[in-house]
Amino acid sequence: MVTRSSPERTSITVLHVDDEPRFAEMVAAHLERIDERISVLTERQPREAMARLDTAAVDCILSDYQMPGMDGLEFLEFVRNEHPSTPFILYTANSSTEVARDAVERGADAYVTKDVGTGQFLALSKQIATLVDRSQAKRRLAVLEGTFGSASVADPDEASDFDGDETADVDGDPSSVGPTETTSTRVVRAVAEREGVDPVELSPPLCRAVDPQALDALVPASGDESDGGLESVTFTYQGYTITVSGDGSITVVE
Repeated sequence: MVTRSSPERTSITVLHVDDEPRFAEMVAAHLERIDERISVLTERQPREAMARLDTAAVDCILSDYQMPGMDGLEFLEFVRNEHPSTPFILYTANSSTEVARDAVERGADAYVTKDVGTGQFLALSKQIATLVDRSQAKRRLAVLEGTFGSASVADPDEASDFDGDETADVDGDPSSVGPTETTSTRVVRAVAEREGVDPVELSPPLCRAVDPQALDALVPASGDESDGGLESVTFTYQGYTITVSGDGSITVVE
């Protein structure tokens, strides 16, 4: 599957797999009308959808259950093996409790029964948006954790505010931040705050300027006690001179 270049997207691409073309056209028309962020790709067969997943950046999969050659649950198994993080909704006229249970057990994010009338599409569009938002949030967290190791990432709302001065002192009291947030994570948050962007949008990543693991080893994580052996570490990143003191405080100079 083609991956998104950024975890934050304003558009939502839905791949709808259904062997009834007229119904699929109606679904696409209503979803795209209700939510302008949504664009729908349509395939009539699961195997064709598999090929589409190799060339298209898909945010959510909407699949019928009863289709010739391969049913929706078999297609779901393929998706979970090859694209485990992509939201999957089984959207079918089959209201069987057994099918619904099997879908959930195999990793479907939702089971939606096709209904009569157009009112169903408003609820469906909202469910798609909710699942995609949740998936993107998890992807953002995975990017941060992949950059900074296995340490937990603190709530972005806990990042310190800047007053716009040329020099900003971030977290002068390291104990005020959650104890699991690493020093390298806090550096990226500090620079991102100055740039007015999401931390995962910074390019190049911090590892191009300094080894995050070495930085975290030299300077204690916020909330930890320093042994007093290190006075400071200074390096340049994104055009800023960044100094990390031994007590964990961060100064960013433009």
